[in-house]
Order: sequence, then C-alpha cells, then structure tokens
Amino acid sequence: MARNKTPKILIAGLIVVFASIAACSGTESADSVDEPTTTSPTTTTTWPYPWPKGSPPPAAPGTTVAPAPAQKLIDAGYSDDEIAFAQAWCDGADPYWDPATDIYLDPTFALSPDQIHEVKGWLLLCPDNQYAKPLRAAIKRSQKVNQATARGERFFAGTYVIGKDIKPGTHVVNQASAGCYWERTDATGEIIDNNFVSGSTRVQVTSLPSDYSFTNEGCGEFVKQ
Repeated sequence: MARNKTPKILIAGLIVVFASIAACSGTESADSVDEPTTTSPTTTTTWPYPWPKGSPPPAAPGTTVAPAPAQKLIDAGYSDDEIAFAQAWCDGADPYWDPATDIYLDPTFALSPDQIHEVKGWLLLCPDNQYAKPLRAAIKRSQKVNQATARGERFFAGTYVIGKDIKPGTHVVNQASAGCYWERTDATGEIIDNNFVSGSTRVQVTSLPSDYSFTNEGCGEFVKQ
C-alpha cells in the first residue's frame, strides 16, 4: 500500500516559509538598529554692522550673534528700535538731532529718566562720539536733579501736600513764566497766602510745616534753597 507523501511536502513548504519570514524580520531589525540618527543643522545669523541707516537691525531671537557694540545694548535691555535709533545717532543720521540747538546739550535742562536711558544707549554704542563729554555731564547733572525731585525739593506745576509730596521751606523760581500763580493753603482749604506774578520775575515762597498744600500754576520749576 502506497504511503501518502502530501503531509511531508506540506510540512517542508511551511518550514521554508517560516525560515524566509525569520530572515526578513532579522534583516529589518538589524537595519532599524544600525540606522544612524540625524539632527537638523543649526543656523546662525550675524547682524551686519553697521546696519543700514534708519532701519532696525534684523532680529532672530535665540540665534542672532550681534557685534560687540550692539551686544552691550542688548545686555543692558535695549530694544531693537532703541538700538536702531542709537545707531542712527552715532552715524549722524538722527533727523531730530541738531547739536546747535538740541535741548539735551542745554546746561540748564534736566533729562528725564527715559531720556537718560536713551543717551546712555548712544554712549554705549559710540563712546568716543564728539558729543560724549557734554552728554555725560548732562546725565550726571540730570540724575542729581531727578533725585532732588524725588525728595520733594524741586517741583513744577501742580498742587502738592507739604511734608508728603514736597518738603516745607523756601522754594525759588529764578524767572517765573508769564501768568504765574502760587498759593499756600491750610488743612481746611483756606488760603494762607497767594500771589499772581508777571513773567521774568524771581519768585520766592516759604512754606511752613503747618501748611497743608502748595499750588504752582505756570510759574516754572520751584527749587528748595
């Protein structure tokens, strides 16, 4: 009786199929293990220096490398616009700057804190500018004035509480503006003393610790003596 050979053939075929699958699987695994990893290249943008007059420097936060002069301003917290304006000033391209008439160079003018910040940026960027010396003097002078204002020893127009906003004592305006009016009042609002003053006149007023308020309307800046 002849034996049926079909099962052996079928088994042999299955062995070949499984062997092929195992070989393919091994190849894919090897490929996945050996496949190298890649990273995106890092690009760095460098600011041109000086950049075109009148235009802000290009900004690429986190990837920008600034030249040393501009980097000083960045480290000091200046914005891109402030750096651009400082560059324009250093290049002589600031349309608002006229050294012959600019108030920043007026020895009687006190720069505000914001203006001091602006000028410091100029001098960080071009410390050897021909106007650096008078501007440094203006900063020093203005800082003293601003400190005196904060202490209540200098004040412009407004109504001020004695002992809180301004210090009692003698305050002077060397040349009062036209239409100057000043007034001292007590705690009930009653006028203790007041006066209307014509322009270009020296005004001197003494406020007492018992006064409640002092009003300056258009006289200019009072300075404590």
